[in-house]
Amino acid sequence: MQMSKGTFPPARRARRAASGLVLGAVGLSIGAVCASCVDPKTDYDDYVSRAAAATVPGNYALVDGGDGGGIVTYAADASFTDMSYFAACITSTAPSYKDALLFAVPQVKFTLASGGGGAFSATIEPLKDTATNTSELATGGTTSIPLNGTLDASGKATIMVPGSVNIPANANPITNADATLGNLTLQVIVQSSTEMCANISAQITSSPQATLTPSPCIFRAAPGGVIPSFQQSDFHCP
Repeated sequence: MQMSKGTFPPARRARRAASGLVLGAVGLSIGAVCASCVDPKTDYDDYVSRAAAATVPGNYALVDGGDGGGIVTYAADASFTDMSYFAACITSTAPSYKDALLFAVPQVKFTLASGGGGAFSATIEPLKDTATNTSELATGGTTSIPLNGTLDASGKATIMVPGSVNIPANANPITNADATLGNLTLQVIVQSSTEMCANISAQITSSPQATLTPSPCIFRAAPGGVIPSFQQSDFHCP
């Protein structure tokens, strides 16, 4: 059942990959007391190492906010070819998730290179702005946008789309008119085979003209083509 523009997209619960936590038990002999206590920094560093090894897929970066930090996944560490994705992109001129541009992503392929990084390829196809399934492609305009690049060891790539991209009115919830984009650039980050993101920038060369400064796109698995719900807080990259 197709949802109205006023109700799509519904709020989604942001999915977050859970990190495994292992609590080690320390045996104590009755009457025996440790003369030298555990060094907190050494103990924490050991935890970071074990947590990174236990959380897959991906390589890991330690983010230290001054309060113990945390682990974030930012680079895929295995080749994959997966299908049935969708992408939603907000823009700097219309940053609300309710005005996100929607795309079907029929296939994403990543081939890991020795030493990290590797070849990335995908195709995105504009969807109608009321779509609830990746089969509801927009009519008119550019029907297929190729994304091809090489990820560095941190899982990042800057991909420039050649030529112009035409977004048809039925895929444009912002102005409900045809829009032409030039210098379309995506700064892609591949986190795993199921979660990726990008920051998108472009020049709107049709009227009204505007510069789109980098704004986030989210890529999500869409089993059976069903578009998962999402909310404003989902739009960040990384």
